Amino acid sequence: MNRPYKAPASVTAKAKTWHYYIRRYSRTVEAKGETEQELLSPTAYSGERDR
Repeated sequence: MNRPYKAPASVTAKAKTWHYYIRRYSRTVEAKGETEQELLSPTAYSGERDR
């Protein structure tokens, strides 16, 4: 699963509400509930592996 990115729900709104989005297959969808928690947990992204 790809890393999430944060973007406003509506680009033209004066008061922006930011949401996390992920790529799921060929679509971009809002990460909600358990999926969002899983992506934001420290173990979701391993970064560079030690050699």
